[in-house]
Amino acid sequence: MYYTINEETARRAQVMNSFREYETGSATAEYQKLVDEAEKLARQVKELHPECTEKIDSLFDLYARKLADNINKRNEIETRYPSVMIAGPAKFSARKKEQQNAARDKNWKEYDEVKAILGRIHSTGTGGVSADDPNAITMRAGSLKVAKW
Repeated sequence: MYYTINEETARRAQVMNSFREYETGSATAEYQKLVDEAEKLARQVKELHPECTEKIDSLFDLYARKLADNINKRNEIETRYPSVMIAGPAKFSARKKEQQNAARDKNWKEYDEVKAILGRIHSTGTGGVSADDPNAITMRAGSLKVAKW
């Protein structure tokens, strides 16, 4: 499942930060490659833990959606203020660039959170029982052992 990547914003981000021409569709292609890799991981985990298919599908969809949001936000941030190499030093606002850099740093932290969803997909079915799992009581009851004091 793919979500929409704003190609026009990606093109403007490229133009404002690089002398290279924007290759049409490259932002979408980058996104789709990452989603395809996540889908491959999700399929592998579902084969090992078919009882977790619904949870894995939910996490995969969350990953695809949040990744698209993150990429679109990253490109929007890059359009806020041009590179000094593109705009030149005259009337270049260091303050505006600092604000852009702070937003970029925040976006990278959010990207790390998006990548962490892949870890959640990978570990699904291998750990304890999640409280939000509708089968939690049944699953936990089957694995209870009486502790010896």
